[in-house]
Amino acid sequence: MRRGQQVDSLPGVRPTLRVRFETLEEFRGEYQTNLVKGGLFLATRESLELRQEVDVELELAFASTSLRFPGEVVSVVGAELARAGGTPGVAVQLLVSPTALRAKLEPIAGQSPGPAGGQQPGERRRAPRAEARVVGNLSSSDASLAVRTRDLSHSGVLVSMDGVPLVPVGELVQLKLVHPITGQELEVEGSVVRHVDSKGGVPSLAVAFTEREAARPDVMLFVDDLHSLGHARKLAGISGPLEEVGFPGLLQSFANASPKGTLAVEHDREEGRVAFEGGLLVGARAGRVAGGKALARMLGWETGSFTFHAEVDDVDRVGDAMPLEPLLIDAARQFDEAKRLDPLPMSLDDDLHATGGARDGEPLSKTEEAVLDLAVAGFSVRGAIDVIPEEDHTILRALLGLIERGLVSAGS
Repeated sequence: MRRGQQVDSLPGVRPTLRVRFETLEEFRGEYQTNLVKGGLFLATRESLELRQEVDVELELAFASTSLRFPGEVVSVVGAELARAGGTPGVAVQLLVSPTALRAKLEPIAGQSPGPAGGQQPGERRRAPRAEARVVGNLSSSDASLAVRTRDLSHSGVLVSMDGVPLVPVGELVQLKLVHPITGQELEVEGSVVRHVDSKGGVPSLAVAFTEREAARPDVMLFVDDLHSLGHARKLAGISGPLEEVGFPGLLQSFANASPKGTLAVEHDREEGRVAFEGGLLVGARAGRVAGGKALARMLGWETGSFTFHAEVDDVDRVGDAMPLEPLLIDAARQFDEAKRLDPLPMSLDDDLHATGGARDGEPLSKTEEAVLDLAVAGFSVRGAIDVIPEEDHTILRALLGLIERGLVSAGS
């Protein structure tokens, strides 16, 4: 983290953020860690706005010279977030290509940075991937699906989708991705190379771009821009272990300290995201589920890690915006109802089986009918509570009733 000084902030003049490096070692560390990735975080209490254009001046005292690059503010951490563990300042994305940055800075730093993204020798990926969450559309020969990217490289992308069959491996697809800041659209062709699933997660597709598409200059620029944007925002984020405060305390603390933001939580192999703006919940997602069901599940995540960013992108907007406080109260009710069923006589990863037993004459509820249909289809317990649009405790009570009546069993 660097401490910046704002200068030239006259009306009509683009502000300049000056960063001073006294020694080569100090500069080299910042170059390898942040600058070569296209962004940096400047601790400052100066008043700057999101998406404001700035100049970043690198003052190299050890070489008696300075360099200036255009940039854009992509995240602002206000003073009020200091109470929640943040450092007031701004994250700036340098509006210069990685090639141009390296050409200017590498001769001064004296060495190249190591391989990005922890890529290992012999790894199949042709280019390192980095997290990049944007919305888009995936079209195949017989489907057109809304998708969200999880990570992205020059050679491919990992995309997630909800409630739809996965496109088969080997299928040729057309992807349209939308930049979260500029709205720029990128269309690129590729093929599905594998399916990725995780406990409680959303089924994902790994798509490899064709060699011709991967070599397109506009694809490279689009990916580089998203990587530098993501890196700069990450520097402005607040992160830590979940267990120190707990999910409810974290969400309420950040909602009180920031007018908007996105809280990302990881627990075991599950991940969830909550976005709020102006006292309203604008999106909540945990694995396959969204809204109140997602909030209720995350209330039970007592261990893990979190990251908070003071922005909201379209990819995190899910459903209609609703007041946050009553939704949290209702999520707590759902969580308490589900806890009353513990311990369950089955694992959430167990498969459901329709026994074919005769009904005892008592009619099934709508939820019980839905669970029985999914048991016939071979869903798991987790799959059933994800797919049925009822509260988790209602679905689990229906399942327990079906097991008691001998109509459904659960096991491996």
